[in-house]
Amino acid sequence: MFQNHFNRNDIHDAIHRQLGLNNIATYHRDLSCNNCYPSEIPLTPTFQHFLDWISSNYPVIEYTRYTQQYFEEVAYSITNADIDNAIHNLLFSIRYTDIEPIDYTLLRQDLINAYNLTNGFQQDPNEVLYQVSETTTSPEPEALSDTTSENSEEEIPHLHIPLPPIYNTPNNPAPVIPPVINMAQPNQQDFQQLRAAIAALTQVLPNTNNALVGNTQAIANPPRREGKVAELPSFYGGNQDPVAWLEDFTRACNANGIANGRKLEVVPAYLKGAASTWWNANQALPNNNPNKITIWTGNNNNTDFIQNFPAAFRTQTLVEIWTTELEQRRQQPGEDVNTYAAALQELYRRVETNAFAYPEAIKARKFVNGLLPDLYVTVKPHNDQTWNGAVDRAKAYELTHRDQGAVSAYLNKFTPMTTTDHTGDLLKAIQDLSKQVQSIGNGYRGYRSNNSFRNANQQQTVQTTQGRPNQVVCYSCGEPGHISRTCPNRNNVAGRPNNIPRNNNNNTLQPTNTNDQLAQIQQLLAQLVPQEGTEDQHLN
Repeated sequence: MFQNHFNRNDIHDAIHRQLGLNNIATYHRDLSCNNCYPSEIPLTPTFQHFLDWISSNYPVIEYTRYTQQYFEEVAYSITNADIDNAIHNLLFSIRYTDIEPIDYTLLRQDLINAYNLTNGFQQDPNEVLYQVSETTTSPEPEALSDTTSENSEEEIPHLHIPLPPIYNTPNNPAPVIPPVINMAQPNQQDFQQLRAAIAALTQVLPNTNNALVGNTQAIANPPRREGKVAELPSFYGGNQDPVAWLEDFTRACNANGIANGRKLEVVPAYLKGAASTWWNANQALPNNNPNKITIWTGNNNNTDFIQNFPAAFRTQTLVEIWTTELEQRRQQPGEDVNTYAAALQELYRRVETNAFAYPEAIKARKFVNGLLPDLYVTVKPHNDQTWNGAVDRAKAYELTHRDQGAVSAYLNKFTPMTTTDHTGDLLKAIQDLSKQVQSIGNGYRGYRSNNSFRNANQQQTVQTTQGRPNQVVCYSCGEPGHISRTCPNRNNVAGRPNNIPRNNNNNTLQPTNTNDQLAQIQQLLAQLVPQEGTEDQHLN
C-alpha cells in the first residue's frame, strides 16, 4: 500500500521538476505535497503532539494542510467507517522516506493506541508513553541469547498488550510501600522506621480516598467524547455577520461536545481568507501583548476570543446596515407578532453595545409604529412604555382579531339566505321590466321617425326659410318652426295629421305624454336597480 504512495510521490515530484512550477495541483494531485498544499501555522497543541509522536516513530519527511484537516476529522468522526476513512486520509497525507518498509496495519494500530492513551493527543505522548513503559513490569526471561537481546528493543513497541494502571497522576497516585522491617530482632531503629511508615501511610490514605472519589465520579459522569453532530461554519470576513457566525459556531461546538479549552484550537481551521490573516497576525503578537488571544473566554478582556473577534470584524459599515434595516423594519402582511418582535430583537442585539443601548420606551414605540394598521389602531392608544408590555398587548389583540374572524365565519355558515334570495328575485324582475320599458321607448321612436319620413315630401317646400334649413318640426300639427308643447293647434283635433291616432280609453298614452312618462318610469327603475358596487348596501 505504501509502495503506491511512494510511486505517486515520485511522479508528482517529476512533474514539479519538468514544469518548473511550485504548485501543480491542476495537473496532478498529491495531498502529501507541501508545495501544492502548504501547512497552516500556528499549529495547535494537539497536532504538535501528534507530529512529535509520528516523527519519533516513523520516517516522516513533510505534511500538508490536509494533514491538519484530517487530524481534526478524526476527533469529529462518529461511526467506525468514518474513523477508518479519516485515519487512512491522515496517514497518506504525510510523506515518508522509503528507506524502510512501513506496515500500514501496524502504523494504524500504533496511532489508535497513542490517540487513546493521550486522550486525543491532548497530553504529550512522549511523557505519557514513557510513564507507561516505566511502570510496566514483566518477569525477566531465564536466558536471553545475543540475537534475542538485539531484537527485543525492536519488538517491544509492537506488542499491544493491556497496560497496567498509570500511576503518578492526580486521580491515581503511586502507592507508598513501607519498608520491610525485620521483626526478628526489634530495636530502636526498627521502631522509628515503623513510625515513619505509619505516618507516611496516614498521609497517603486521604489522597487515596480522594482519588477513589474522583474515579467514582468520573465513572458516574464520564467526559463527553467529541463527535460530529453539527457542521461547523466558516468565517471569511467582509460583510459576513460576525455576531451571527460566532453564535452559530458556539452552538455547533457545544453540540459536538467541544469544550471551551478545545474551541480555541479548532477555530483557526474555520477562519478563511481575511479572517485567517487576522488570526495569524494576532497569534504573532508577543505573549505579553494585551490584544493577543490566549483563551476562548474567561478573562473578560481582549485576550478572550469571544470579545476580540467581534470587535475586530464588527465594522461601522455593518452597524450602519443593521441600523438602517432596524429603522425600516415593519410587520409584513401575513407575519405574526412573534416573528416581527423576534426580528426587531435580533437587530437591536446587533446594533447595541455595552456603551449604547436603546431605551425601553423607544423600543416599545418603534415596535408599535411598525405594526399592521388593524393592530396599530388598537395598541397605540395604550401608550405602553416597556417592550414586554407592548409585545404582550399586540399578541393579545392579534389573538382577538383571529377569534373574531373565526366567529364571523362560523355565524355566516348558519345565516339563512331567504331574504337574499327574495331580493335577488325582485332585482331580476325589475331588470326585466326595465328592458320592456326600453323596448317600448325604442318602438315609439321608430314610429316617430317613420311619421316624419312620410311627411317629408309634404314639408319639403316649407323646411327652408330664407335659404337656411329649419330642422324643428311640430309633432302635433306637422308644421315647422315650433314644437308640440307650444303648438297653437295643440287642442285642434281637426288640424291633427291623419297619421296620428286619436286619444281614447282603449289606446296608449299620446306621444306628447309618452316621452315624459317613459322618462319617469326609467328614473323610478334606476332608483330600484342597485348601482355597481352598492348591491350589498341595498340587500342590507
